[in-house]
Amino acid sequence: MARVHSHTLPELLARRRVLVVGDAILDVAYHGRALGPSVENPAVTTYANERIAYSYGGASLVARNLLALGAAADYVTVLGDDANLEKCRAFSYPRLRFNTKVIESGRVNTVKERFWAGSTLVFKWDFRDDRDIGAGAQRKMLSAVRQRLRGAVALVIADNRHGVLAGAVIPQLLAAAKRAKVPVYVDSQVTASRPSNHQSYRGADVICLNLKEAQAVSPAFQPERAEQDLWEIAENLGATTVVVKLGEQGSVALANGEFIRTPAFRVSAMDAVGAGDAFIAALAAAHGTSWVTALAFANRWAALSTTVRGPNPPTLEAFRQSLAD
Repeated sequence: MARVHSHTLPELLARRRVLVVGDAILDVAYHGRALGPSVENPAVTTYANERIAYSYGGASLVARNLLALGAAADYVTVLGDDANLEKCRAFSYPRLRFNTKVIESGRVNTVKERFWAGSTLVFKWDFRDDRDIGAGAQRKMLSAVRQRLRGAVALVIADNRHGVLAGAVIPQLLAAAKRAKVPVYVDSQVTASRPSNHQSYRGADVICLNLKEAQAVSPAFQPERAEQDLWEIAENLGATTVVVKLGEQGSVALANGEFIRTPAFRVSAMDAVGAGDAFIAALAAAHGTSWVTALAFANRWAALSTTVRGPNPPTLEAFRQSLAD
């Protein structure tokens, strides 16, 4: 792999394009202040709205991190035809090619609303449709991906488990990337209602996991004996490289047979939402540099993302300042 230092990475990334596939999420934050108990029901607090902020999460946030890093991003997803379609399609940035043509009739777009009173999160409300996309949408999405693989430095699959990465789609995505000789980076979430589907990504080049996901794949996994346990995960998933993100403990990786432990970059964290998206975006964008460099870069960029409130990427200015400090 090439010898590239962290301070020269932004110049390298400016010449790169990464393809992102996954679930689109529209994040809506309502900011207001508490007025006091409701007249109708004293047990309920009334709030006055002051402003509404829209942002884009899920696979959209991976693309936003790539763009913030200075790379170009291609982005393919499937949208629903509900009342939020136009807001979802409004995702637009310089150096972004966003395919908005794959629309499934009757599908609800994933919208996550958060209500804030000052710095306190009061309430969450989600609109979501976690059903697998239909066969027609699968064909259109795969066609769009195949058209965009050529020239991409990497394919990032961001599976937030809202149905875009339907079971039948995954092996076809992996096969298309293999034919195009484009490395595949995978981040697939695990929640109480959505168990691990990482076996579906068997054969991907790089699989990124958090601690919960690593233990869903291999229940015995422990950070203290990560070198031994990562071999088992890599063998189970047929992956060339496995990375486990450990938050304030940094990350551990088995990269092409080499064990690498990367310390966390220390920051005054404000909000950890979106740190995993920042991590995989930086790691994929740095593909082809040494794994030590790429992992240090991804850890630093993910740490900087926690200094920003909400699902938003940090800035290149913040990255450069962190190198100077």
